[in-house]
Order: sequence, then C-alpha cells, then structure tokens
Amino acid sequence: MHTMVRLRTAKWLAWFVVGATAIPYMASGALAATKSDEMKPQSVVVFPLGKAAEVTKSQLVAELNAFLVQGMASCRGYSIVEYTERLPAAQRLATMQLEKKSATTSLFSPDPAGIARATVLAKAMAADLFLVGSVDNYEFKEDVAKVTAAVQVADAKTGKVVQTIVVTGRGTKPSATASVAEPSIASEAVKDAGRKIIGQITGQEYKETRQAQPVQVVSKKSSKKSWIPLLLLSLGVGLLLGGSGGGDNGGGGGGNGGDSGLEPPPPPPPLGG
Repeated sequence: MHTMVRLRTAKWLAWFVVGATAIPYMASGALAATKSDEMKPQSVVVFPLGKAAEVTKSQLVAELNAFLVQGMASCRGYSIVEYTERLPAAQRLATMQLEKKSATTSLFSPDPAGIARATVLAKAMAADLFLVGSVDNYEFKEDVAKVTAAVQVADAKTGKVVQTIVVTGRGTKPSATASVAEPSIASEAVKDAGRKIIGQITGQEYKETRQAQPVQVVSKKSSKKSWIPLLLLSLGVGLLLGGSGGGDNGGGGGGNGGDSGLEPPPPPPPLGG
C-alpha cells in the first residue's frame, strides 16, 4: 500500500511538472499568433500614374510609377499589388460585368472619375488601400530638373480619399564640370519625388538604397528550441516512472516467493548431540 501511494504521488508530481512547463509555451504561442494578426500588412493597389498634357516625357511617368511600386514593396507593413489589365480580378470584372469593362482600361488620374474606377477594381481585389496619381509638371533649366507629382491614397472599400500628397522632386548635376545628360538629371528628380511620396505615406524617411526587410524566421527556430527542454523533461519523467514500476514489481516478487529469505538462518546443532 505504501508503494502504491508513492507511485501515485510520483505520477501526480510528473503531470504537474509537465503542465507547469507546457502552459507558458502554449501561452507564448497564442500571444505570438495574436501579434502576427495585429501586424498584418495592408494591401495597397498602385494604379498607373497619369500625366498632364504639358508633360511630354512619358518615360518620367513610367519611372516614377516603378519607383513607387518597388519602394512601397520594400516598406514593412505594406503588401503591394501593381495594377495591370492582366490581373485576374480585372479580367473577371471585364468578362462578367461588361458595363464595368471600361473601368479596367481607363486612366486612373487623381480626379473623382479616376478614383471611382479605381475603387471598383480595388474592391474586387479585396485590397485595403489604393494609390492613384499623376505627373503634373516637368521642367529643365540650367542643368536643374524638377518633377511635380500629385498622389492620392484612398480606402478601397469606400473610395474615400484618406491622404493627398503633392511633391516636387529636384535633380541637379553632381558638379559644374560633370558631363551629365538631361535624362539622368531628370531621373534623379523622379527619385527625389518618389522618396518624398513614400515618406509621406509611411511617415518615415525613405532611402531606396536600404536593404529589403529580411524574412522573419526567428519565431520558428525559437519554437523548436523551446520544446527541447520539455522533451528532455518528459523523457526524464518517463525514466523515473519506469524505474519506480520496476522496483515495485521486484519487491513484490521477493515478498511472494521468499518470506523465508527474510528469516534468520537456523541455529547450529548443539556440540554434545
């Protein structure tokens, strides 16, 4: 009976230790999942930029559009989709709702009509936000290029504009004696405008030379390591219980077959007998 009580006590203690060790890991896993949900990136559809009639250099528009897509994609907290007519959502909308086909091909300038068309598509893609804009002015004088752009960020569900941004990017020759053509200086002005736009959207200074954010794999590695102590503890408890069970069986066998083994040996015969 005494052995049975000790065995039950050992088992209860083992379960208590395992539970006390496992619950913190389970709680930390739930907390990590909650944080990951809270930090879910916002999906943003970037529509092709338009341009004012007086802006004759279409290459500047394409450069700024590419800069915004790549720059926003490198910022933590945003998931970027560059809009094209080949996207499944646009093709599905054009095929199933013919009355909205024009929305997939029209210009997406930052005016009420352009925003309305962009809203239809962004909502079909289940996005959080979308971006429309245009290059409104470009000038090049005395080796100085200036690019003025206007961008609007809107809620994809309602079409309501949440942010309006107007910037002027500037590009100059690195030195008075440097031989730099106008396209290179204009590209610097485009990059300057793009940095300012991204900075105002994200609220942080943007530098396109910084490295992309690394993939977060720390949580997976740490979770594997965190279970190693629990595994070792469980193994030790199993060996302890196994050892306790073996000792009880051996003691029981000795008691059943050998009470005589516990009796003292018979006394020697008397010397005179």
